Amino acid sequence: MASKNKNKTTTETITNFLEAHDGRSEKYSERIPFTASVVVVLVIAVSMFIFCNIRVGNSNEYKTLGNLSSKKVLYLSSYDYSYVTVPEQLKGINSVFEKYQIRVDYEFMNTKKFPSDKTIENFYIDFKEKMKTVGKYDAVLAVDDPALNFVLEYREDFFENVPIVFFGINNKTTGLKAAHDDLITGTLEETYVRDTVGCALLIHPNRKRIVAISDNTSTGQGELREFYNASEEYKNKQFVDINISQCKKDEIKNKLNNLTKNDIVIFLNMQMDAEGNTYTLKEAMKFIAKNSNNAPVYSSSVIGVNTGIIGGKSTDFNLTSKDAAKRVVRLLKGKNIKNMAVEYDIGETFWFDDVQLRHFGIKYSSLPAKRKIYNYNKSYFEINKETIIAIEMFLGAVCIVFILITIDNRRKNGLILQLECAYEDLIKKDEQISYMVDHDELTKLYNRRAMENDMNRIIEEKHNFTIIHLDLDDFKFINDTYGHACGDKVLSEIGSRFKSVGFKYNFRTYRIGGDEFLIIIKDKFVQQNTIIMDEILNVKNEKIHFKNKDIYVSFSMGMAYHNGEKESVTNVIIKADLAMYEAKNYGKNNLVIYSENLKVNETRKQLIKQTVKEACKKNEIYIDYQPQFSLKEKTINAFEALVRLNSNLYRPSEFIPIIEESDIIISLGRRVLEKVIEEISTCIKEGIEMFPVSIKFSIKQLNDDTFFEYLESLLRKYNVPTSLIVIEITENLLIKNSKLTKKFFDKVTELKISVVLDEFGVGYASINYLSILPIKRIKIDKSILNEQSTEKVSFLKNIIKLIHSLNLYVIVEGIETPEEYEKVIEFNCDYAQGYYLARPANIKKIIELLEKNSKNN
Repeated sequence: MASKNKNKTTTETITNFLEAHDGRSEKYSERIPFTASVVVVLVIAVSMFIFCNIRVGNSNEYKTLGNLSSKKVLYLSSYDYSYVTVPEQLKGINSVFEKYQIRVDYEFMNTKKFPSDKTIENFYIDFKEKMKTVGKYDAVLAVDDPALNFVLEYREDFFENVPIVFFGINNKTTGLKAAHDDLITGTLEETYVRDTVGCALLIHPNRKRIVAISDNTSTGQGELREFYNASEEYKNKQFVDINISQCKKDEIKNKLNNLTKNDIVIFLNMQMDAEGNTYTLKEAMKFIAKNSNNAPVYSSSVIGVNTGIIGGKSTDFNLTSKDAAKRVVRLLKGKNIKNMAVEYDIGETFWFDDVQLRHFGIKYSSLPAKRKIYNYNKSYFEINKETIIAIEMFLGAVCIVFILITIDNRRKNGLILQLECAYEDLIKKDEQISYMVDHDELTKLYNRRAMENDMNRIIEEKHNFTIIHLDLDDFKFINDTYGHACGDKVLSEIGSRFKSVGFKYNFRTYRIGGDEFLIIIKDKFVQQNTIIMDEILNVKNEKIHFKNKDIYVSFSMGMAYHNGEKESVTNVIIKADLAMYEAKNYGKNNLVIYSENLKVNETRKQLIKQTVKEACKKNEIYIDYQPQFSLKEKTINAFEALVRLNSNLYRPSEFIPIIEESDIIISLGRRVLEKVIEEISTCIKEGIEMFPVSIKFSIKQLNDDTFFEYLESLLRKYNVPTSLIVIEITENLLIKNSKLTKKFFDKVTELKISVVLDEFGVGYASINYLSILPIKRIKIDKSILNEQSTEKVSFLKNIIKLIHSLNLYVIVEGIETPEEYEKVIEFNCDYAQGYYLARPANIKKIIELLEKNSKNN
């Protein structure tokens, strides 16, 4: 059956090809293959020449024109980012500002979707809070009327003496009035409703009624007024409107379906109907065009392309935003704003959709001269008409006799050859598509789609099978270190080896993600110590050679069994996933077989995450402070902040490692930061001398882009000096070696915040890091000092000496006995903490402790 359908499709394709060819042959029968060949060669040569010149001409398109990186501009839009015109505006603005390295902050008022005073009030509150940390802008771009009104109304609050450039302004009175100010200029946007109406009547002069589609939004009502103003020029026409905001969806359909061939529809705006149904601009246009029966639909927005709308007159949003950005650049370079007059009609043009022109039988001759046609598919000969005619005239004089004799036979032979080639191409392409649908292009293995189909079939047939989920360990390191070409080579080689082993033992391997593979072994419960498992494991053992480098890889593997019972593909994969991630937790390069305990552990992890997330949200945490003692002075020198849950459902050793692996650590870190700074502030206000407090900083917190801005705002809010805040990091943050790590150290250096390196000697930190990074103290665990051999003791003492030689201090944590305390002193360490010296306590008890120490001193 499939074969018949396939042959039928091929036959239809060839038939269509014949019809198309016959049509062309009648029009261009004088063109012989020889002429066509010469034309193609010449066209290719000319095209290559033009392309090369274009490339050379555009080579400086993105050249940096100047450095204005110290300047900061606010883009304030009345809409939200998802609004259809915004991406084009941002594209135009960025194309200018990027050349001058200007920083731009984007704010969206969202008044298009929620046009109310409450929306503006809420935006004002949020914006006011942001401005406390952002500071003053060098210029403001106000986009659309509500944004300009906001800037004008709150100018003294936020934008005093700041130049303002507006665009997209429909209210000309507001725009012109604002431009009287010596610091305001911009462009006014025409809605072109009048021109769109005129264009529609030019094309359909005999239609009697013009119907506007509008709503109660400020945009809709503004354009509706312009629509009725246009009616004064057409006294013999009837102008009416349909208010979408007052109609239910079915009522709108009925009104549109009742339109006749005497009607023209002008689409103005449609966001929400009377039932509360909301529409994007494209959805609204498609809805109106689909239900408007025989009435043609026009719009002044070019977004109407491919929605069923014929055309209209519109603004080029990209061009208007570029103009505004260029004005800002001139201002930032010192040009006087008085020399920049307010302008109209930036980038106006008529646009039409060729699909709709053909649908309504509209000829190009009835269209305005200045126009842009979308979806117009020119034929090869239309595109190259002048070139082809010139070449044919030259060759025709030479070859006319040859043409008269051979044209008929050559045309027939050429057609047959083309048909044969077309048929062979269709067969090849069909085979290629079938292959590509189920295969991974890089490794040639089956892909995720094929895996899901195969597993569904195996489960439905009630087969037992083994599933193995493999993930390449540290594959990102390979990509980052040796490049993506090396990464591709590794994946390709691994795929080839799996394919070979699979062919030998009759199983399939699938590439289901970037560095993830999945194996399905049907009708077997494969055990660890078996030949087939050894072969699978051997895939990773042989090195991979890439550009004089030997690359070694390892897998984290999770294995699960399916016993033939009815179960979803997702559940089966989840079991192998859990086992694989457990293998990674064991230190990678491991194989773990799924058990129900894994599911229980995963459930517990999720419960812990949810508990901590709720605690962060409700501020149900508290801080204990672990005193750190100076071994030289025998007094408290600093504290370490330790987070606790109010509920005490989980110990810190239970929830902190889990939270540090998730993004919840970002919100928890912020909660801890504010608690600590607030409680330090309390001590200061009570006149108590407070010591620096170290706060742990996880590697995940590098993704908190505004962490340091938040820290600075808290220090200002509670009037706490930076000298009382210490950030404690671990070695894994050092080996991250990313732009985020560099940004972190640049920021702590700028703010003069001390950094403590925790768990030194446990991971992979290099002494080299200690000499170049702004680290002040090194924290080591007491277990490192419990070495017994003379050689190791000597080595550790030398390490401590080396740390001291770098002007760094050594802290030892976990001191619980007098013997451990004596050993810390013996090793010449600087600071110590632990239960033997003092237990962690809340801020109230810490205050009592500090007061006691103060009296003793």
